[in-house]
Amino acid sequence: MPQAFTVRQASEPEAAAQLIDWARAEGWNPAPTDAATFHAADPKGWWLAETLGGEAIGGLSLVHSDDRSFAFLGLYIVQPDWRGKGVGLATWNAALQNCTADTVGLDGVPAQQANYAKSGFSLSFTSHRFSFSADALPPTKSEGLIDLAGPPGPDLLALDQTTAYPASRQTFLSRWYTQPGSMARGLVRDGTLVGCGVIRACHQGHKVGPLIAPDLEGALHLLAALSEAAGARELILDIPEINPLGATLARELAAETAFECARMVRGASPAPLDLDRLWGITTFELG
Repeated sequence: MPQAFTVRQASEPEAAAQLIDWARAEGWNPAPTDAATFHAADPKGWWLAETLGGEAIGGLSLVHSDDRSFAFLGLYIVQPDWRGKGVGLATWNAALQNCTADTVGLDGVPAQQANYAKSGFSLSFTSHRFSFSADALPPTKSEGLIDLAGPPGPDLLALDQTTAYPASRQTFLSRWYTQPGSMARGLVRDGTLVGCGVIRACHQGHKVGPLIAPDLEGALHLLAALSEAAGARELILDIPEINPLGATLARELAAETAFECARMVRGASPAPLDLDRLWGITTFELG
């Protein structure tokens, strides 16, 4: 029996908007402006499954770094009525078969680790999503803080590539750091940029990501400044378990865990990251 659907690469902005809308319905809590930012990162990194009548029923993103050496798979969603009918697997296979990146990463729920392993993905580390109140943060201090409004400069791009993401993603970060509804702060010590953070208003609360700092004190310093700048009360942070003091940060914030995701990769080993300085990943959708 022929398939009742087709899969295509969908470069139109509406494809990203559709997946973000589904993500919101699934409770993933994106920001209202995420779709435009995510699409701009790689307009060719979007895949949709559609009925023969053209109705979108599933999809995913496979967004590449600027040099196309690394790609991140996310927003892997099939509409409830079409689950169990091969839609997800067909979309998955089409995207990966057309991927030319040396390495592919993803953040997936632990229940799917075995399925991802069948496609050659191996576990790198686990991140936990935490929510906490701004009341748990220390008083804001202005020392060492700078406003990172505007496109990221060389220092910020280097900090991201050595700590948060193993390839250049200037195209994405240029939008991420200027996205409507978001604010960014940097941490400077002895004239050097040693930390940064972005906070953005989501449908529920504010998410912080990335959060990069040289130590626990710096992470708390940035969190307090970001919270105050955004007027945030409920905050969400995805802390990588591999950071040895990540659990300490969660305790300091009296944070409650919601769920966890497994960072998995396949292909060539990506450039090593200084994960001791990563206190919050940028986004589960794009890495």
